[in-house]
Amino acid sequence: MWTPCARDGGASVNNRELSTDALVIKYAPDGRELWERRLDLAGEYDTVVGVAADAQGNVFALVNSVLSRGSNAVGVLLKYAPDGTELWRRTLTGSAPSGAGGAALRLDGQGQPHVAGYRWNGASFDVLVAKFDASGMALWQRQYDGIVGGDDHATALALDAAGNVVVAAVSAGRLGRDPQ
Repeated sequence: MWTPCARDGGASVNNRELSTDALVIKYAPDGRELWERRLDLAGEYDTVVGVAADAQGNVFALVNSVLSRGSNAVGVLLKYAPDGTELWRRTLTGSAPSGAGGAALRLDGQGQPHVAGYRWNGASFDVLVAKFDASGMALWQRQYDGIVGGDDHATALALDAAGNVVVAAVSAGRLGRDPQ
């Protein structure tokens, strides 16, 4: 029996811990497998949390790598050429020891990746939003620390036709009820 472990992406078989590798597979329109990339990053538990393809057939993957059960993730953004060759990888950075992790990946009309997730600020997690160019250079990064200074995590990301970025998140604290 295989059971995923929700916090860190690990798995167990008959209560025995297993490490996991992230997997990205590209299929042709007729269902033939074109290529497969198995990612064994620095952690024991590697999980793809987002994938996108641009108009040229390049593939982007957002992967969280967890060093050990119960520890926090390190987010990695990767780009593959249409043939599956890895073109680059970028690590989402945060303050040690907890780093940063991804939650969502979207491409804009120019094929530039945007990621949302979380970053450790030294005391708690903040929402992380970043935009990269097609060569992997960070164009901008923003953090959001909620009103009570507790943990905040992005959960979803959208881009509109004008290139505006919309992020959904969970934020520690209680603001009261929204007006009806």
